[in-house]
Amino acid sequence: MFGLANNSDINVLDQFFQELMGYVVQNENNTFNFNKTSGNANVNSLLAKWKTQIDELDGRNKDDMKVLGEMVITADKVEQGIYKCRVHSQTSNPMVNTLVHTVNKMIDSLDRDMTQLRTIVEQYSNDDFRNKVTIDPKIKADMLAVMTSVNSLGEALSNGAKTNLTNGQHLESNASTMSDSVNNLANKANQQA
Repeated sequence: MFGLANNSDINVLDQFFQELMGYVVQNENNTFNFNKTSGNANVNSLLAKWKTQIDELDGRNKDDMKVLGEMVITADKVEQGIYKCRVHSQTSNPMVNTLVHTVNKMIDSLDRDMTQLRTIVEQYSNDDFRNKVTIDPKIKADMLAVMTSVNSLGEALSNGAKTNLTNGQHLESNASTMSDSVNNLANKANQQA
């Protein structure tokens, strides 16, 4: 196929391979820029074909890096408690796209749970204990403990409010009885006087 390769052709192929290894394995370069040729047309054709395939791979790698960079920025925001961010970049790499989908789904879940927790706690702070946090059966570990604790807090606050209301009603009833007794005593004292 190649005819006889001379030392120059072999040297060019070796340089091509070393450049490729610097690009792929050692990350010495962020692009693959091999433009040398040999005296053999068949070798030059092969090098051009390889270069085209490597350029396509380079484009896919850059798309992957863009997605991964956006993922890092998104993860940093989530770490700060910002749950409205999502990864929007796409790539032709199905594994990276699966990772994007999984990360976005995780953030959706966190956003939904935190919004619900915030809403319920705000209601509790306004003495409205009617609602509870809805706990998805998939929730486990710490998030389950937090959500369950918020629901328990709501029940305790509701029971405390009911107890205070009952005590207040008893006090009001006792105060009314006492007032009636004082008025009755005053009337009898006035009659005797």
